[in-house]
Amino acid sequence: MAQFDEAIIDITRGNQKVLQRNYLSEGAIPIIDQGQSLVGGYTDNLEFLHQSEGPVIVFGDHTKVFKYVDFPFAMGADGVKVLKVQSGWDSIFVYHFLRSVQFPALGYSRHFKILKEKTIPRPPIDEQRRIAALLNHADDLYARGLQMLSLSDELAMSLRSRVFHGEL
Repeated sequence: MAQFDEAIIDITRGNQKVLQRNYLSEGAIPIIDQGQSLVGGYTDNLEFLHQSEGPVIVFGDHTKVFKYVDFPFAMGADGVKVLKVQSGWDSIFVYHFLRSVQFPALGYSRHFKILKEKTIPRPPIDEQRRIAALLNHADDLYARGLQMLSLSDELAMSLRSRVFHGEL
């Protein structure tokens, strides 16, 4: 096991944040905020480009949402923490671990203080990569299952409509 700060560095500071009222519906730079969607909006202003290399994990301090970001982005306003995984750790493994953290019910409070107190399992790097690949596969299967459920709902509604409107 390792302490949080042995695996993760908070690289949030020193970067400008885009206020939600300034989000564009399309643009050159995706804005990552603490909302449920991966991308909250866009900006064309290069001054907002986050100054980090490689993948990062974005944490919604209020919403407890984690996002794995491996592309250039701008930070949304208040409540976003940008976390960089330290050398010797697989970033996807750490991302999956963080998603497993259970938070107490604090409402719309800050949760990063709780996250920083967590210890993280540290298997050898090859094992981290194997676990990360398995969890990615599980996430893919889950997403496909959700898509199939949505299509099944659409099919059922369409059939119902056709039956009750005399088309079948």
